Amino acid sequence: MPLIKDSNHLEVYLEGRKRRTFVGTLSYNEEQDTFQFQYETKYVKSLKAIPIGPDLSIFKRKHISEKGKLFPSFADRIPSRSNPAYEEYCRSQGIAIDERNPIVLLGTIGRRGPSSFVFEPVVQNSFSQDEIVSFRKTLNLTLNELAIAFDINEQTLQRVESKKSKDQHTLKRMQIYFEFPEVALWELESNGSKLNHQAYGKLKVYFEKQLDKGSSKKTNTKNKNSKSSLSSGVTVGALCRDLSLYNKNAEVIFGGDESLTFYRVKPRGEDLVQIEFNEI
Repeated sequence: MPLIKDSNHLEVYLEGRKRRTFVGTLSYNEEQDTFQFQYETKYVKSLKAIPIGPDLSIFKRKHISEKGKLFPSFADRIPSRSNPAYEEYCRSQGIAIDERNPIVLLGTIGRRGPSSFVFEPVVQNSFSQDEIVSFRKTLNLTLNELAIAFDINEQTLQRVESKKSKDQHTLKRMQIYFEFPEVALWELESNGSKLNHQAYGKLKVYFEKQLDKGSSKKTNTKNKNSKSSLSSGVTVGALCRDLSLYNKNAEVIFGGDESLTFYRVKPRGEDLVQIEFNEI
């Protein structure tokens, strides 16, 4: 289950020498077309609290913008589109050049600025108790068996499943097992001696299959990317543009393990240049 960034919420932190302090949350109301910034109570009460900007006084916890307008203190952090490096900023952060959402822009190209305030995207997590219940029932496991397998308090697990508790520790642990089957298998191996052989077998087979699926998916993606890189070359202009961003004296390596060393550049035609390596 991939983590998704919330395009309507942003968290603000004050960057110190040794720690970060949570300042507050910026949110966008689509229905009213307004932005809201709310300071964290603990931050406002701190003797070291400073406002994000003159338009966002700390003596008022909640601020609501004019319709269709972002607070100036936040707007100033987004680079101008007329900036010659704007395209490179967007590309380095993995966002589209025509991205218009201020929340997305602030959490990427506006994340850091001249002040000590740092803007961080809010990550959405849709994992819920229902997925634990569904998993357990699919494998026909009892609460006791699942609790023993992953060393979780049975009463806590029961309360989580019945939605009487939102114990984040338990929810996060179970999500980690689902997302990373190798971790689940390690935990199962550690507690397997306490389980009956049927429950142990069901869990082991399930997570081994999930691990195999993940490995196959990675292999297919890798092969697909390899074929794509072979069929779609890079132009001299694009290569020069990318390299121009770095120090001219910086060393260039080929391959993550530095297994290739540069030999020469050789023309292969009017519109084709070949880079050769000593090892090939």
